[in-house]
Amino acid sequence: MSAHAVLGLLALNLLYLVAGLGLVWAARGFATWGEVLRLSGLAYLVGTGATVVLATEILVFGGPVTVPAVVALALLVAAGGAAVAIRLHRPRPRLETWSSRREPLLLVGVLAATLAVLCLEAFYRVAHLQGPESFDAWAFWTAKAKAIYFFGGLDEQLFRTLPGATYPILLPTLHAIAFHFMGAADTVTLHLQDWLLMVGFVGAVAGLLRPRVPLVLLWPFLLVMLVMPEFGARALQPQADVLLDYFFVASTLALALWLLEREDWLLLPYGVLLAAAMSTKREGQLFAGCLVAAAIIVTWKDKRRAWPRIVGVAAIAFAFEIPWRIWFSSRHLGGETPGASASQLWHDVGRIPSSLRIVLTLLFDPSLWLIAVPLGLAAAAVLLVRRFDRLAVFYLLLMAFTVAGFTWILWSITALPLETSKQTPIPRAVGADVLASLVLAPLLLVEVFRRRRAVE
Repeated sequence: MSAHAVLGLLALNLLYLVAGLGLVWAARGFATWGEVLRLSGLAYLVGTGATVVLATEILVFGGPVTVPAVVALALLVAAGGAAVAIRLHRPRPRLETWSSRREPLLLVGVLAATLAVLCLEAFYRVAHLQGPESFDAWAFWTAKAKAIYFFGGLDEQLFRTLPGATYPILLPTLHAIAFHFMGAADTVTLHLQDWLLMVGFVGAVAGLLRPRVPLVLLWPFLLVMLVMPEFGARALQPQADVLLDYFFVASTLALALWLLEREDWLLLPYGVLLAAAMSTKREGQLFAGCLVAAAIIVTWKDKRRAWPRIVGVAAIAFAFEIPWRIWFSSRHLGGETPGASASQLWHDVGRIPSSLRIVLTLLFDPSLWLIAVPLGLAAAAVLLVRRFDRLAVFYLLLMAFTVAGFTWILWSITALPLETSKQTPIPRAVGADVLASLVLAPLLLVEVFRRRRAVE
C-alpha cells in the first residue's frame, strides 16, 4: 500500500461525494451546513451509485473508464445537479446557531455511537492490510475488474471464460475505476474502497434517520450491524453481496421515509440506489420487485398519487440495466439462471418445505446475525398490536416477499443443494433482509412510542 494509491483512492471518493451533493442539492436543497454534513453519507452513496452506473453504460457502449473520463463524468453529474438546484431556487446552506436538544438517554446513544466509530476504526485496521481471500473475489469479481483496467473495456473473450459471465458489472467497474486512480491493480489498497463504502452506508442511514430517531434508538442498531459475525466476515471482501445490501437497504429506507412523509426528494435516493442495486447483482432485480410490490400494496388507498412515483422511478432505474443485458445477450454469453418450466416446478414441489426451512434457518441464525431480524419483527409486531400501521405492514411484506423469493431460488434451481452451506447464494442473500431489519427497526420503534404518547 503506497501513499500515492491511498491519495488517489481518496480523491476518487471525494469526486463521488461531490457528485452526490450536487444531486441531493437538486432534489431538496440544503438549509444549513449542518444538513450538508448530516446528509454527506447519503450523498456519497448516491454519488457513487450514479457515477458508477453511468460508467457501466460507457463500458457497454465501448468507451473507457480512465481517470479523465471518470473525473469528467462525476463533475458532469455534480454540475447537472447544481444547475437544476439553481434553476429550481433550492436553498443554499447557511451557518446556523448550535442549540442543544434534550433527548431521553442521550448518554446511552452517545456511547453506542462512540463504540460504532471504534468498530469502524477496527475495520480500517483490517482493510489496509487485507488481500482478496474469498473464492468468488479472486476467481471472477477482481479478475473482471483487472480486465477492464488493463484492456480498457469489456473483453468479450475473457468474460466468456470466467464464472458468472452475465453478472451485472457495477462492482468490477467500481474496482477498475479505483485501480486507475490508484495507478495500479493494487488488490490490498482496494479494500479501503470497501471500507469507505461501509462508512458511507453507516453515515447514510444515520443521516436519514437522525431528524426522526433519537440517538438512543439509532446508534445501538447500527452498532449491532457492525458487530454481527457474518457482516464482519464479508464486509471487506471484494464481492458484490455487501455492496448490493448497502444500495438496496438505503433505497428501502428512502422509500420507507417517503411512505411516511411524502417528501418527493426522497425519490431521488430511492431511484438512484435502486438502479445501483440492480446493476450490482442479479438478486438486485428480485429485491427491487419485492420492494415495489410491498410499497404498492401499502399505498392502495393513495394509488393515484403514489403508484406512478413508486413504479415510474423503479422503471427508470431498471432501464439502466437494459444495455448490459443487450450486450451479453447479443454475444450469447452463458451463465444466466435457467428458467424452470411449470412441469419442472411441479415435479420438484417437494423441495419447497426444505427450501423455506433453509431460508428461515439462515435468516434467524444468531451465530451469523445475532438477533437482528427478531428485533425488527418484534418492533413491527408491537406497532401492529397498537395500531394498524403502514410502515409495519411495508416491512413485513418486504420480508415475506424476499423470503418467498429466496425459497423460489432454492426450489427452482435443482442444482443448488438443500443445505445451509455457502454452496448456495442464500447465506449471502439474506443479509439484505437482516440489514433492512436493523435500519427500519428504529423507525418502527419511534412510531410505537409516538402512538403510545398519542393514546396517553
